[in-house]
Amino acid sequence: MGLSSQVKRTREKVTWVDAAARILHEEREPLAPRTITDLAIQRKLIRPKKQANVQMAASIKGNISSAQRSARKARFFSIGKGKYGLMEWLRGARVTNASLAYWILKSEKTPIHYQKIAERIVKAKGFKRMPSNFPVTIHVCLNNDKRFKLAKGGTFSLKALRVRPPVQYKDRFTFSRPDSFFKIFEVIAKFLKGARRLVKICTPYIDKTTFENMLQALPYTADVQLIINRQDNRWSDKVKQGLDTALINEFMKDRQMLTKRTDDLHSRFVIVDDASLLILSADLQRDQCISRNQYAMLTSNTKVVRNAVKFYSALWNDAKICNLAKDAKPPKTTAARTTQS
Repeated sequence: MGLSSQVKRTREKVTWVDAAARILHEEREPLAPRTITDLAIQRKLIRPKKQANVQMAASIKGNISSAQRSARKARFFSIGKGKYGLMEWLRGARVTNASLAYWILKSEKTPIHYQKIAERIVKAKGFKRMPSNFPVTIHVCLNNDKRFKLAKGGTFSLKALRVRPPVQYKDRFTFSRPDSFFKIFEVIAKFLKGARRLVKICTPYIDKTTFENMLQALPYTADVQLIINRQDNRWSDKVKQGLDTALINEFMKDRQMLTKRTDDLHSRFVIVDDASLLILSADLQRDQCISRNQYAMLTSNTKVVRNAVKFYSALWNDAKICNLAKDAKPPKTTAARTTQS
């Protein structure tokens, strides 16, 4: 059987539900069935046909209804206004209440009362009833998030965000030595600062300074995808030194970040908006960037960036999702147990 026949047969096996899930996985935000259909046809996941968007909507709604009847987990959730997201986002701790509120307000394009926002978040998460004081929790959450603006009578809207044009880099190789003033971590921070929509990071190891000295430079409009090594022999020490749940939660308060772990990771690079690439010899840890001989390569060469995106996607699909805030939870103290004994 020829390669073209294999590809054709593989495409025929993709269901409408699978196609919708794949599009949402790639686009990273809730979409309407019409948009999902257009992208699925464009990427040749499904074939064009009359009322394809109607069939797509029916397939997504059918998956949700079927899951509710059989007590199975649905693959999709609704934020209202006919837009759907992936339930795996909620289970993977990528989507916070603020993230859901952001998508709800973005789809409405008009201020909404925090009580209504709370009700739609509860429905999206599949809760049978509203948790006690949940609307108050949502009000506090939105009031403390830089993306939202409190309007009249308890309604919230999105702040107008100023998005700069993408930064373009000519091929540039730079390096630093332990005794030099120039530091690679400054290159990383400046590169991240130019992000608009999405940052893809591949680095085997992270620590407290990854967030404090580098990722903190990211605009809060940019989502983050982070791939790290599954095993880190110094992880417990790093947690004790400040890479803890509080640090992760503080960073994610105004941002969306999804983290995956994989085995035998050795690659170190960052992709911004699928348009620019930073290749590194150093992990995104401050001490490695200032105390060792390190290099960085920056480019916006279309062909090079496209290949890097392809490589990242392969790593991302093979990696396993993790809850970084949970992984960074400090160990329980044993003081009380010692006293009793």
